[in-house]
Amino acid sequence: MDSPLRFLTEATVSQITTLHRTQIGRLVKAGDFPAPIYISERRKAWPEAEVVAWMAAAAASRRRGRD
Repeated sequence: MDSPLRFLTEATVSQITTLHRTQIGRLVKAGDFPAPIYISERRKAWPEAEVVAWMAAAAASRRRGRD
């Protein structure tokens, strides 16, 4: 059974990725980080699975760079 979809706030995304919110915005704009979903008019959030996948890809590319 799939786990339920969870949304992460900008503060949580910043905390788990260690990126400042400004850097997150730059990466989103460049297409290098998952874009947020607006869950209300002024509230944005990121699907947890997309953030975790981005982190895994970043770690994998780091490992490949050492080979």
